[in-house]
Amino acid sequence: MFNITIKEIQSIWVSYVNVESNFILVYPSKRKKQWAILYMISKDFNMHQTYSEKEVDAVLKAYHEDYVRLRRDLIDLKFFIRTKDGSIYEKQAVSL
Repeated sequence: MFNITIKEIQSIWVSYVNVESNFILVYPSKRKKQWAILYMISKDFNMHQTYSEKEVDAVLKAYHEDYVRLRRDLIDLKFFIRTKDGSIYEKQAVSL
């Protein structure tokens, strides 16, 4: 989706996230930087496992107070797919 390297992702991560707590200090406005942040967050989820919205929210709350935005962006940027009713989420493979 974006032409980005692991080194760039790590650089973005340390620029926007408190590395001790992993809490996002400022959620970036540029989509490429959002993608990098979400790429790192998505590592907390397992492939081929389904999650309820509540389970996804529990993980995302540890990263940012606007966990709903994070969840929506995970869907929009194709890190997750979900059922039409929003009850089941599943992590998707992404490539750099």
